Amino acid sequence: MSEQQYGAFRQQLLRRLGNLERPPLGKLDLHREGEIDPTEEAQARMSVDVTAQALDIEWHKQRAIHAALEKLDTGEYGFCESCGQKIPPKRLKALPWAAYCTACQAWKEAEAEAVKSYHWAA
Repeated sequence: MSEQQYGAFRQQLLRRLGNLERPPLGKLDLHREGEIDPTEEAQARMSVDVTAQALDIEWHKQRAIHAALEKLDTGEYGFCESCGQKIPPKRLKALPWAAYCTACQAWKEAEAEAVKSYHWAA
């Protein structure tokens, strides 16, 4: 991969990181006066859960982007963390913080799904 390509990936990662580090869309007002309608309470709880999940996803994406930027600095960018093979440029263009090649990512997701299924069955 050329220095120009590394520079383009760095700019893309920094741009995405800047988009993620914007402040949250607003605070949720969880304090309510008087009696609360059960439907409203359920909607408020669901809104909190959805917001928490969104923040968790953003946090993990930020960590992955920071790791990719560090790999750019150390020369390890573009190599699968599992098998060590080069991650195809097409995959890096689509997901510049990718840590795994397509095959290893699929294996990792299948393994996580199997673990989740096992816990639900138990």
